[in-house]
Amino acid sequence: MLIEFAGYATHKTTSEAAHLKVADAAHRAVIAPLEGFNGRVLCARDPQGAWTDMVLWEDQHRFEQASRQVMENPACQNWTASMQQDSVVMQTAILLPGYGPRDLHLEEAGCWLVVSWCTLAGIDHAEHQALNREIQAALMPDQEGFLGVVTARDPESGRYFEVLAFRDKALAKKGLEELTAACGQHPRFQQHLQDCDPEQVTTELMVPQQRWVPAAARV
Repeated sequence: MLIEFAGYATHKTTSEAAHLKVADAAHRAVIAPLEGFNGRVLCARDPQGAWTDMVLWEDQHRFEQASRQVMENPACQNWTASMQQDSVVMQTAILLPGYGPRDLHLEEAGCWLVVSWCTLAGIDHAEHQALNREIQAALMPDQEGFLGVVTARDPESGRYFEVLAFRDKALAKKGLEELTAACGQHPRFQQHLQDCDPEQVTTELMVPQQRWVPAAARV
């Protein structure tokens, strides 16, 4: 399973309502019928006018097919025209074994916290991933408003993406602070923080504005 993050900013003359309308039209006409589509949420993020389109695809091949369709199909032109093209940043990663669309709670979550990082050179990725799962099992279920989590990795760059589903943005912000502090204070879990290149760590809070969830991805 592949997760796509398409970040972009809309033109200042494009209202949120107008953008959501053309995004929905493009989805219904082109994206929803595509083979391998497993769910999509269009999210607002700071600053105002910034968006992240989070989409799940069956695999890399389906994603590449979909990308060509979106670029070439006239039904998507109004949507893509609402974007500042020089702001578009595309990132993809493969969900690690054991994670799936249901873990993202696409219909329920009021905010997703996306933490992304690269490890320092020489880190054993199997050990790093095992420690990450241990942290998830030990700390995350106790977080207020926590719904679920997936971890994915881009096999080319090695970048990790951890997507945590929360009930709302305030609880997601609180969860980020508490989880970071808990890891830093734990004698074993602090190793995870030490494995990461501090210059490559990013966090993003994404609030859903529009959801398209097929039955297979529903809880």
